[in-house]
Parts: sequence; C-alpha cells; structure tokens
Amino acid sequence: MRAWRIGGLVLALLACAPFAKGQGGVRFILGDYLFGYGELRTRGVGYGLGYDHDLNSRLAWGVDLSYLTTGATRVGDHRIEMGGLDALELIYRASYMTSNNTRSAFYAGSWVGVRRYAYSEPFTDASGERRHRDANALSVPLGLRMGVRGGLEGFYGDLYLAMGCRLGGTVYTALSDQAAVRSTALSGAELRVGLALGFGWEGRRR
Repeated sequence: MRAWRIGGLVLALLACAPFAKGQGGVRFILGDYLFGYGELRTRGVGYGLGYDHDLNSRLAWGVDLSYLTTGATRVGDHRIEMGGLDALELIYRASYMTSNNTRSAFYAGSWVGVRRYAYSEPFTDASGERRHRDANALSVPLGLRMGVRGGLEGFYGDLYLAMGCRLGGTVYTALSDQAAVRSTALSGAELRVGLALGFGWEGRRR
C-alpha cells in the first residue's frame, strides 16, 4: 500500500510539472544496472519513471521512482539461502552542467534516496525445519553522479555513471552450509550505470 501511495504522489507531481517555470522533462529509465559491494554482494537492474527540471542554464534537479530487481547470492565468501531482494527506490538528484543545458552537455552532481527492500527471509521453525517468510528492510543510498544529458526541449537522453554507498538497513540470511540465521548489513559501496530516454518542454518564461 505504501508503494502505491509513493507512486501516486510522483505521478501527481509529474502531472503538475508542465505548469512549472523553466524547462522540464519526463524520463523513462530503461536500465539502471547496480553493482553492490560490502558484506552482502548484490547485483541488479532497475526500471522506472522520473522528472527533470532545469533551474537555469547550468543547474538542474530531478526525481526518479524505480523498481530494482536485485539479488544476493553470497555473504563474503559463502553462498547463502535467500529468496530475491527486490526494492522500490525514490531518488532525488542535483547536477551542474559543464555547458549550456539547452543542448547535450556533460554534468556532475549528487544524489540521495530511500530504498525499501522486499525479500524472502529464511528461518528455522520449532520442528527444526528450514522455511522462508516475507520480510522487508530500509536503507538510504547516496553518492555522486556524472554523465551526459541532452537538452530537455523535445526528445532527450541521459547516459550516466553513479558511485555511492548504502547506509543503514539489515536483512536476515542463512549460509547454505550452516543452520543458523544471521543478520547481514545492507551497507556498502555501489556502482551504477544507466540509460534514460525522455521528452521535455520549454516551460513558462519568468
């Protein structure tokens, strides 16, 4: 239910976006490939929807709502028992363009988000049998991002590389060769490579 509320809020903001001052654009995230490091090794890809807004010829901000189909198969050097590790993610990003953003330009900036993971948690019941149940966890990813983006008026694209880390959050895992279930930190570094395509408009004059 919470995910639907967040999605509805983002869609409402997008519906109001054409009436805002400055250039704006709606983007479709076609592939956001994530490589996670740390105690829990994760790999995955995200798809979603976002909004871009230019404050002036150099400064821009945006928000993204993505669904990440991730997975975790190892804790350190051990294989683990764990069903899925999908996530719903809301990201805010700010960037500085190295040239006028009415055309394609390189940019660099920062990003911060909230990521809610859903996974299948292993546990041992009273009879000693290993079972799984649904569980969730929350973390806050943040970092730096760079790339090249086209001007927002009309069709545009964004090819980017992001580096960051996950803060907070734990999940419960079980090593495949042991009976005990353990708490494993989600925190750790991550690298992301992505492509988004969108369409934009000039916006109202100030």
